[in-house]
Amino acid sequence: MPFGGDVNTPMQAGVVPLDPLRNPGAIANQRTVIDLADVERSRFALAGGQSGNPLSPHYGDLFEVWRRGEGVPIAWSRAAVDAAVRDRLVLRPA
Repeated sequence: MPFGGDVNTPMQAGVVPLDPLRNPGAIANQRTVIDLADVERSRFALAGGQSGNPLSPHYGDLFEVWRRGEGVPIAWSRAAVDAAVRDRLVLRPA
């Protein structure tokens, strides 16, 4: 996908100094904005989606959000977490 940016822009991409016009060697996978005045307005996006597992249905679910430079809400309060939860993983000792 076309991707703009360099080490001096918000849409950061790492370039090879001796070949700056080739494809970036590295990009920022995670973008997070924390609103300290109202943490419930904070946003994040992961290029790899909510799950880093390629077999998960959530593997690519945030890519377009990330590509557009946008984010999804971060649930901070207990009420916001309870409203946002889709699945719950419970780990119990054997």
